[in-house]
Amino acid sequence: MRTVILLIGCVFFIPGVNANVIINSTRVIFPAEAKSVSVQLINKSQGQHLIQAWVDDGRQNEKPENIVTPFMIFPPVVKVNGNEGQILKISRDSTADKLPQDRESVFWLNVLDIPPTPENLDASLNYMQVAIRNRIKIFWRPQKLMISPQSIAQHLGLKAQHLAVCINNDSPYYLTVVQLMKWDGKSSRVQQGKRQDNLLEKTLFIPPFSCTGVAEKPLSPAPGHYQLVYIDDFGGRTPVVVTLKK
Repeated sequence: MRTVILLIGCVFFIPGVNANVIINSTRVIFPAEAKSVSVQLINKSQGQHLIQAWVDDGRQNEKPENIVTPFMIFPPVVKVNGNEGQILKISRDSTADKLPQDRESVFWLNVLDIPPTPENLDASLNYMQVAIRNRIKIFWRPQKLMISPQSIAQHLGLKAQHLAVCINNDSPYYLTVVQLMKWDGKSSRVQQGKRQDNLLEKTLFIPPFSCTGVAEKPLSPAPGHYQLVYIDDFGGRTPVVVTLKK
């Protein structure tokens, strides 16, 4: 999930900044056979917050009114009382049927949280209101993909390309890889290891049927076994042992 802080108003007076309204999930899976899916928001604060929600196509800096996607959100603007929740309904229109049918497509859900103005605010102070925007991925999942999500591990691997290595995703699913490290030959669970053991300096987001290079810390092209960890549909970490072949 990505968080963008937007500043509204004047500077000079800066109260504490907290993420008060949260999205109760890290990603949204939208099956093509469904007409809509729901996402829950939770207001952890005591005060009422104004929420604006929309879907973008990856252009996070574009104004919502300039973006056209197959998805609609209801309600697009809503007030959420303190310590209460709100359900957002994401519906799709007929243009979603024109998206690729052999692989997933990705969009982004945006939730802009505008906090209330503090009561009894000193009028002599210049006040800066901080709005926080959270974004999570929406995965549009066609109905008849060639494999199930449970079979993704069988379609992952490493490839040597000259002096570099790429993570090969030969599946119809987007893949978020958070860890790649030498396999200890024993553990089938996620190895904790030290941060410096992780061969990735940043999370990799790999499209379907593609090979994304591990550029930050080039691996030796010599064959070997590695543990790759990716994020599954439920936001959990799934380990896979992959072999680097020439």
